[in-house]
Amino acid sequence: MTPTKKIFFTVLFFLSPGFLFSQEIITDRPDRTESVETVGKNKFQVETGIEYSSFKFTAPFTNETGAEIGNTEVKNKTLTIPTTLLRYGILKNVELRLGIDFDRSYATSDVSEFENSQKLSLNPPKLGAKVEIAKGEGIKPDFSVIGAFTLPNIGAEEKQIQYIVPELILSFSNEINDNFSVGYNFGIETTHKIKVTDFFYSVSIGMSINPKLGVFAEFFGDTPNDDFETSSRSVDGGLTYLIKNNIQVDAYGGLGLSENANDFFLGTGIAFKF
Repeated sequence: MTPTKKIFFTVLFFLSPGFLFSQEIITDRPDRTESVETVGKNKFQVETGIEYSSFKFTAPFTNETGAEIGNTEVKNKTLTIPTTLLRYGILKNVELRLGIDFDRSYATSDVSEFENSQKLSLNPPKLGAKVEIAKGEGIKPDFSVIGAFTLPNIGAEEKQIQYIVPELILSFSNEINDNFSVGYNFGIETTHKIKVTDFFYSVSIGMSINPKLGVFAEFFGDTPNDDFETSSRSVDGGLTYLIKNNIQVDAYGGLGLSENANDFFLGTGIAFKF
């Protein structure tokens, strides 16, 4: 082999995905439970996908004069595309995070059909950080903290919020054996300006079918501290498939268990680590 060819194949090797992405990717999607792991120092990870959901509720129905003449069942359908989380490791155990979602909703009823949004539009983005606090051993779990802020005055005009909304998540994980693990989160989202506090939680059990294929089942919900809101509870499940050490695809679906939860939702996505 000539020196030129040696240089060429050496450069090709160092630029190949197998070299650049030797560490297996661990994502915060597709389940609602945030993982304990950060992406690693100077690593950049993109997690993106689409989701379709449907929510049914009862609303009063009025005639042309505005008089209420009864109730009608309304179905609100939402397409989120894309739902994206960007993660960058600034230290071995600290990452910065930016969540960006675009969605479009429309509602139908027995008596009418109308669109809440004419096109896909940006929701208020969420900026935050994740910090790995401790590695567990035995029954002691791995532990991380995630802090984030939903940013005001950004996004589609009809979706913008007026004040910063802070969020705090405590993330835990226990490895049961080589094939099973359980992750669980406890979180709070609040803003003193509107005096609403939302407590939320999730538990996800994951199983490794083989080195590339994994499945999960999850229960999650929230308990708003608000006279006008009720708690919601849902279950979901899905699978992940590792195409390469740096590329993972997923698919999932779920059902609502309470009146205030989505009736069902479906989604799929992909994640890259650089």
